[in-house]
Amino acid sequence: MFSVKDPIPLDLRSRVVYKFTCAGCNACYIGETSRHLSTRVREQLSRDGNSHIFQHLQQSQAFRCLANKICFSIVDCAPNKLQLLLKEAMHIKWENPTLNKQLKHADLTLSFWYYSLCSNGLFNLFVYLSLLFFY
Repeated sequence: MFSVKDPIPLDLRSRVVYKFTCAGCNACYIGETSRHLSTRVREQLSRDGNSHIFQHLQQSQAFRCLANKICFSIVDCAPNKLQLLLKEAMHIKWENPTLNKQLKHADLTLSFWYYSLCSNGLFNLFVYLSLLFFY
């Protein structure tokens, strides 16, 4: 059976975890956005001075010329902000991207426990087991 709805274009999806891969040097960054991906991509490439992607691209004219929306891909999505933040943290942990320079962070252990206690489902079990075996 097929859907009568048109699929949402990738750049108009929201609540996604995305990955940027620099076309010039293959450095990568993983982030999340609750807004349309195209909005966040535009900010990252042109005007967000605090962005690690923007700062990286400012280091080289060649990197700036090669950077465009094709350098961004969706790696995961989530139905709510809490799951989105947890999935972003997991992807950062798994992939260890070179441009993610966390200056300060919250202890996600409490978030994982809180989420596991407040919700039910396979995703919660996976997060709990991940904590037991990987931390």
